[in-house]
Parts: sequence; C-alpha cells; structure tokens
Amino acid sequence: MKVAVVVGPRKIVFKEVEEPKDGEGFVVVKVKAVNICQSDLRKWQGISCPSYPIVLGHEIGGRVENRNVAINPLLYCKKCRYCLNGRENLCEGLAQIGGFSEFVKVPRCSVYYTTLSPSIASLVEPVAACLSAVEKTHGKVCIAGAGPMGIIQGFIAKFMGKDVVLFEPREDRREIASKLGLETREINDREKFDSCIISTSSKSTAEAIPYYLKLLNSGGTLVVFSSSWPPKSALIDVNLIHYKEIEIVGSFAYTNKTFSKAVEIAEKIKTRLKRIITHKFKFEEIEKAFEIAEKGECLKVQIEL
Repeated sequence: MKVAVVVGPRKIVFKEVEEPKDGEGFVVVKVKAVNICQSDLRKWQGISCPSYPIVLGHEIGGRVENRNVAINPLLYCKKCRYCLNGRENLCEGLAQIGGFSEFVKVPRCSVYYTTLSPSIASLVEPVAACLSAVEKTHGKVCIAGAGPMGIIQGFIAKFMGKDVVLFEPREDRREIASKLGLETREINDREKFDSCIISTSSKSTAEAIPYYLKLLNSGGTLVVFSSSWPPKSALIDVNLIHYKEIEIVGSFAYTNKTFSKAVEIAEKIKTRLKRIITHKFKFEEIEKAFEIAEKGECLKVQIEL
C-alpha cells in the first residue's frame, strides 16, 4: 500500500509498505478522506515537528466492513493517572495515528460507525476538539477567530443553544462565517461576554489572551484552545483575574466520551459541516494540498483516497 511520509521540512515522499492485517483488538480501516490540520501544517513546515520521518493526518474518515467510520486517532496508554481518571486527553504516553495512508490499523475501540460519508466523517475529529472547548463555556460566548475551528465551535455552540458571536479581523472570513449562519463582528471592545474561546492563529494566541480577558464579565471563563507557535508568553493583568474571579482554562484534544458525543453532533449538523471543506485533492497531489493550506485562503483542505 502507499503511504505519504514527511521526511523533512516541506518534503513528502510516497513509500510502498505492506498492507496491515487485522489482529486481536485491532481493525484495518480503508482510508477514504483525510484533512490537513494546522498541527499537520506546522510539522510539514518544520516548525513543531519533534522528528522525521513522520506520517501525518489525524482527521480521518474511512470504511470498515463496507460501513463508513470516523476514527479517534489518539492512542491512550490507559494506565497513567490521567487515563484512570477519565482525562485520557492528557495521557502521559499519548500517541497519534497517521492517516495519510491507503490503510491504517487502529484499535477497534477507536472506530466509530456512522451514517456520515467518509468525507464528513473526517470532520468528527475537529468537532470533538471543538466540543471540548465549547463545553467549558457558559452564558454569552465570544469566539476569537473565524477560521475552520472557530466556525465549527460556532456551529456547536448554536446547536447547544448558546448565544455566540465570532470576532474576526479578516473581512473575508467574517463573510464566510456569516454565510454559514453565524453572527460575526470585527474586533472591538464594546461588548462583554461570560466566556471566550481563543481560537486564533497560533501566531497571535499570546496577543489575543490579554485582549479578550478584558472583554469578560465578572465570573467569566477564558478558554485557551489555540496553541502558540513559536512558543510565546502572554502578558496579562493579574488584577482582572483576582477582582473579577475570572478563570483561565486550557482545552486540548478530547476524551473518548467527548469523541463519541462528537459523532452524534456531527450527524446532526452535517449539512453545515460539509461547507467547511473548501478544497479537495487526490492523494498524489498531497504536496500541492499542503501548499494551498499554507496560504490560509481556505477552510479545510481534504485529501481523497
């Protein structure tokens, strides 16, 4: 079978390897669709990749036994204190499946059968990540950033009946989000919110945190969903946290329980999710797909196998 391997910054080669076989507790998935995530992009660029070679692609939709499936790509050790306390997203031995391959062998418990097409099933993974963030909000919600993840968070928040607004400096992205049924604003400091999700580009996370902290009401919650690359510290007003009892919480990945809920939500908002995928490429065009994703003029870029 064919596998796309990143062997160095901006360099992908195709390799032929033996097709995996089912084993006890494992199943082989025929990969049909994989999206390029921002973390994939950074590793391809050489910004945050620990080592090469590496197989990227963790937003996976496929087929098993002639049925469509979504794949939880995270591999938990199930032994550390976090796994044993239901916080497996913080697993001390966390690993991840690489989906840019014709087939992947995964634990059977990581396979979720779904009525979604493989193309939309590939979006269950980002839905799960976004759901983790949205579940930490309360009251009137502000989402900082109308990229693909901010938009998905907006979809989920609306689905859950929350009052939500997306703040986005780019006019083109505000227009896209508005056409998708979301309320958007150019960045301003005239409104106050009970919760805010930082879902900006990783380049601007550190600057966004102190700004949006000021937009929170007393008792508010700031959810830091975006990472910062390159790593950068945020300078915040400690008195805002002290006198207004504001909570700052992180949101990283998802648990098995959240992923299962994400499948159900994705099936109910699939019409909206479909519009998140703006570009599709054949497997052989993967390098071109990464180049398009890098330009930032798209939402989700998908590789079809």
